[in-house]
Amino acid sequence: MKVATPDSEHSHRYLAEFLDPLTSVLGRSERRVGALRYLQGLLLPGERKSIEPMAQRLGVDSQGLQQFVADSPWDDAALWGEIRCKVIPTLGRLEAWIVDETGWLKQGKDSAGVSHQYCGAVGKQANCQVCVEIAVSDGEIAAPAAGKLYLPEKWCLDSGRLRKAGVPDSIAFKTKPQIAIELLGQMISDCVARAPVLAAAAYLAEFIGGRPQPAACLRLSRSRWHIEQYFQRGKSDLGLDHYEGRSWRGFHHRLVLCALACLSVLSLKQREKKTSGPTWEAVLRLIQPFLLRSTGRRPFCGTIFGLKIEDST
Repeated sequence: MKVATPDSEHSHRYLAEFLDPLTSVLGRSERRVGALRYLQGLLLPGERKSIEPMAQRLGVDSQGLQQFVADSPWDDAALWGEIRCKVIPTLGRLEAWIVDETGWLKQGKDSAGVSHQYCGAVGKQANCQVCVEIAVSDGEIAAPAAGKLYLPEKWCLDSGRLRKAGVPDSIAFKTKPQIAIELLGQMISDCVARAPVLAAAAYLAEFIGGRPQPAACLRLSRSRWHIEQYFQRGKSDLGLDHYEGRSWRGFHHRLVLCALACLSVLSLKQREKKTSGPTWEAVLRLIQPFLLRSTGRRPFCGTIFGLKIEDST
């Protein structure tokens, strides 16, 4: 049976409504335009979502994209706060908060946090970065709500390496469960609706100091698959692990922008759920033709803000 999907004009209007209030936290209009341009690059079809291929598809100078994501001093924490306060409440009743980690395979040793450590993406020790993330689930999907790069202890003992990667002086070593607790605190502060916390045993032991109830684990165990699905879709469709920059700031900027791109698709999917029930893939296919429409090289940004788009961000 053919599944109906929302029309592209409706989707276009919804995306504008969705993104505008969230990116307003970035302040200056050129940063807001830069964010939307970057999101456009993440959502457009293409095998590789690193800076150069995205710039080619967008028809812009790659320096502008690079400057926005790696150097521009906007606050990724503020954008995460907007996500938690304005997007997560629209997803309906939450079944669980899910804590997990994902790895980015890397070459070299200069990218922030890179180390020979366990990488879940390949199921073994590898040269990689590891990020702790929290997603919320309504029982059907997982939506990203918080994330932070894990910095191995040997990194924290090497001041030269920290400076080279632009790690702030305020960052000290924390275990992955400690990072998770920090992120959970942010979610509580932003009044995200409470739900059971699902995590691997290594995390749960530190969260609650004991074993969770077996009945609760049985009922909620399937929800952990939803965050794995988010990681998979984020990497295959949005280039979550395609970032080639090395800095602490660039990593966290890219992380929250990928989360925002994912949420734009999930939110439209949820909005249409009652009438058409489109899949993730169907909604993504619906968005992409609009982004490619030839009303200028960057029609999405111009449509929302009515601004003359400059190449500098």
